[in-house]
Amino acid sequence: MLAGAIAYYTLLSIVPLSVLGLIVLSHFIEKGVLFHTLSTYIEMIIPGYATTLTQEAGVFIEHGKSVGIFVFLAMLFFGSIAFSALESAMSVIFSHRFRNPHRHFLLSAIIPYVYIFLIGLGILLVSLWRGPSKPMTAGR
Repeated sequence: MLAGAIAYYTLLSIVPLSVLGLIVLSHFIEKGVLFHTLSTYIEMIIPGYATTLTQEAGVFIEHGKSVGIFVFLAMLFFGSIAFSALESAMSVIFSHRFRNPHRHFLLSAIIPYVYIFLIGLGILLVSLWRGPSKPMTAGR
C-alpha cells in the first residue's frame, strides 16, 4: 500500500510541478524556445503527442496568473504527502537497521520543498543550456 501511495501522490505532485515550472520559465525564456524544448522532450517520452501536449501547455502559460496559485498550492500539498509516504515506506523497510527515533519534524517538512526547488532549477538549467534555436513549425 505504501508503494501505491508513493506512486499516486508523486504523480499528483509532478503534474502541477511541471505546469508551474513552465509558467515560471515563460517569464525568463522566449516562448518559442521554451515550446521547442518542451516539444522535443515530450516527443522523446510520448511519441506522437508532442504537438497536442505543447498546445495544452500553451493554454496554461496564457492563463498563468489565474492557475498559478492553485497549481502551486496543489504541488506543495501533494508533494508533502508524497514525501511523507516515502518517509513512512523507508522507515518500514529499514526499521531493522536503526534504533534511532525519526528525524526532526522541521527537517522532514523542509526536504520535499528543497527537492522540488532543485527539480525546478534543473528544468531551468536544461532550458537555458539548450540555447536559442528555431521553434518547430506546425507542419513538422
